[in-house]
Amino acid sequence: MKKSLLLILGLVLVCGPALAGNIDISANAGMYTAPGGVGTSTMYGISATQPLTENISVRAMIESTTYSVAGQSTTYTPISLDVIYGQTLDCGVRPYAGVGLSYNSYSVSGGSSSSTTGAQAMAGISYAFGPVNAGLEFRYMVPDLGNTGNTATAFNGFVTGSVAQSFSF
Repeated sequence: MKKSLLLILGLVLVCGPALAGNIDISANAGMYTAPGGVGTSTMYGISATQPLTENISVRAMIESTTYSVAGQSTTYTPISLDVIYGQTLDCGVRPYAGVGLSYNSYSVSGGSSSSTTGAQAMAGISYAFGPVNAGLEFRYMVPDLGNTGNTATAFNGFVTGSVAQSFSF
């Protein structure tokens, strides 16, 4: 999992030299509803977001949750790359929407593991409290593009802070 996190953060940072500005680092936690509605579990994650323009940004995120299906524990870890459009209103509220692709890994308590390519759409709202943002986000996910009838959802709360980056060559 550490390698995956470093890979995602690295991808966002590689884009940094061409995109001067801040990278927003975010921690989130929320509820995940597994495909087939087999129950909900707590999902945790971190992300790095790089603004491309005033309204468009790219976000790399890794999350993880463990849920039980038919007595077997399944750990689900999506690694996603999203494009997000948002507008900051005069009152500091920022509604946004986005889409993205994900690499998903599954590990079942019996020792088997698998991976899929997925997609997601999200909508959320955040509010600026000085240098820190907090918000809520809803995501509709298709964890396996080979089986688009099998969907999942996540509802997360998050806190975001910025890390300034400057590259000189």
